Amino acid sequence: MSASKAAKASSWLILRKVWGSMLNLLVTMYLARILPQSDFGIVAISIVLISFCSVISSSGMADYLVYYQGDDFDKVKVSTFWLNILIGTLMALVIGISAPYWGRVYGDVKITYIVWLFIIPFISEIVNNVPKATMKKNIDYLPMIKIQSALLGVAILLRFVLAYCGAGVYSLVLPTVIIDPLTAYLLFRKSGLTWKEVWQLKGVTKYWKSVFGFTKFLLLQRLLNRVVNEFDNLFVGKSISLAALACYNQAFILANLMTSHVSSIFTELLLPVFSKFQNDLDKLRDAYSKVIALLSFFGVMLLIIITIGAPQLILLLLGPKFSPAIFPLQMLSFFAFFRMINSPSGNVFSSMGKPQTGFYFVLIFTPIFIASLVFSGQWGLDIFAMCISGIRIIGSIICIWIATRLIKATSKDVLMPIVPFALAGLLAALAGYFANMILFEPFRDAMMQSEVRPFKSTVWWNTALGFATNCLIIVSVYIAALKVFFRSQWQSIIDYLSMMNNGLAKLLAYIR
Repeated sequence: MSASKAAKASSWLILRKVWGSMLNLLVTMYLARILPQSDFGIVAISIVLISFCSVISSSGMADYLVYYQGDDFDKVKVSTFWLNILIGTLMALVIGISAPYWGRVYGDVKITYIVWLFIIPFISEIVNNVPKATMKKNIDYLPMIKIQSALLGVAILLRFVLAYCGAGVYSLVLPTVIIDPLTAYLLFRKSGLTWKEVWQLKGVTKYWKSVFGFTKFLLLQRLLNRVVNEFDNLFVGKSISLAALACYNQAFILANLMTSHVSSIFTELLLPVFSKFQNDLDKLRDAYSKVIALLSFFGVMLLIIITIGAPQLILLLLGPKFSPAIFPLQMLSFFAFFRMINSPSGNVFSSMGKPQTGFYFVLIFTPIFIASLVFSGQWGLDIFAMCISGIRIIGSIICIWIATRLIKATSKDVLMPIVPFALAGLLAALAGYFANMILFEPFRDAMMQSEVRPFKSTVWWNTALGFATNCLIIVSVYIAALKVFFRSQWQSIIDYLSMMNNGLAKLLAYIR
């Protein structure tokens, strides 16, 4: 029942992610052409400080609530809420004090003001952690998705209006500052948590020790993960330039745009499902293998589309001044694929009650990653992106191997679900490459001109149509190859998707 409920919830999550991505892409097309590159770099470097403090303030607490199966869950929930509030308040003070120093380090006073503004959504997220964890534990995603989707649309509209009115870099920040507190309030009410319940403070510290016992390794692991995920931004912003950081950051966002959405959906859904299988390794291995297959199906297709279509994506969405992001986008898309396949590993560690496994891995991996980053940074942005992607791919592969060992699975259990999709992807990649030579190359030089405007230029429309046509060719060849050469794997994908969305399954069955 939990697996079926999770599958249905995933369809709603996918719709919300797709909705958000479409809105973000539309507003980014406009902002990228009216704001300087450095503005995007300023916001990116400001978010780095917030993200470090966010990890410290709440990491692992939501996972603990989802993992916890005791009868006294309501008391544990309240105890965790106040622990989260206490640590979050302390970290908000740290952010406020650190903001001026952060601005001086990167040479722009606007960074200080933006960091101060981001304290508001930071506190909103702290208040939100326990209500969201409660909904996730019950796999009750629909109310959360409705609220977040509606307010996301409002935030995107605000961003566009503020940019049009000349708010500059603050148009990237103020919508989040305004909307996040409202989101937190509505989710708190929908979760069923009440202030009367929360204010039952008797014995509120009773469970803190057990919460710390579970979360300490998750906290350290995610803090090190944050170093890995953000140190490249810190390095590029300081050692190269904020403009280079803007290109690198946009490449990273586009490379992970859909893969991170898909993997984050499974990350949210799999912990409660895997936790129920923690005492049945056969079911856990079977679930893990099916998830790897489904992630591979989507991941291979997205990898091919992004790698081949990187020039069109950058020029269509961001314009020629972001053309240095093309090669980093292609390199980072390979990492995004392996990151997607690796996304269930952390859930395996937590569901088995061994979050320290991930911590020990990251503890060894982090210094290797930082050393490679510093070494490759002296050769420019392209070599930097290539090296970082390679190191991260190796790390993902090792992490997957550790997860399979933990649930007593074999390498075959992981590789066999991936191989059919990889082989079908090779055929699709060949078709996409040759189609791209015909559909895009004639317009490349014209698209590099700054006067090409989205939706108003014939060259822009020709390039967009060519990109859409090439995507259709890649997807068609990919599905046809699966249908002809790997029919059983194709059938398994249809069977799983039928649990998520009957309409989608009927479409795929028709294709079949």
